Amino acid sequence: MLAGPRTGAGGREIARNLPALAWQRVSAGDGTKGERRYDWTFVTVHEAAGWAQGLLVRRSLGDDPEHAYCRFHAPSANLRLEDLASVAGKRWRIEQVFQTAKGECGLDHYEVRSWQGWYRHIALAMLAAAALAVLSAQEQKTPKGQVPLSVPELRHLIGKMLWRGWYSLKHLLKWSTWRRKHQLQALQFHYRKRNSILPDRYLQL
Repeated sequence: MLAGPRTGAGGREIARNLPALAWQRVSAGDGTKGERRYDWTFVTVHEAAGWAQGLLVRRSLGDDPEHAYCRFHAPSANLRLEDLASVAGKRWRIEQVFQTAKGECGLDHYEVRSWQGWYRHIALAMLAAAALAVLSAQEQKTPKGQVPLSVPELRHLIGKMLWRGWYSLKHLLKWSTWRRKHQLQALQFHYRKRNSILPDRYLQL
């Protein structure tokens, strides 16, 4: 379990006094522009009954690095920095899901005066986001040279199909194909710029 990220004088002091060998460069997972690589380290503060508590520190790359701090509570056996960094990296994915739900399904577009009204809006927005995620995941095979069908792209297509005006279905699908091809090219460029390898799900595209 992780709490954070947090900053504070105590965490900064710990990070400042750590030796260079204490840091390891580990990926926190795939991002929109390549692997999210940082320097990481952790300090165990307390151990009891098979559990360890301590501080996980993340340092950005560059000449003027920034630090972020998380408190962790994890089993002492086989405690690995890679696992802590992976769990901390999941926070970015969760935030991305919330941003998608806000932008594509109006999760935060409400003006209500009661808990019941708020609950109804949130439930409908989350249901719509879940439906889009399931439809996106059910894509049988991604066409060669394109990124997989994303939730924003699917929402865009459904919206345009329902209220397409003078646009034909053929026109909309051609625009979608064009966008997804250029998204793959941009993705490949960002990964190449960071000297990263594309995830397996893109290697066959």
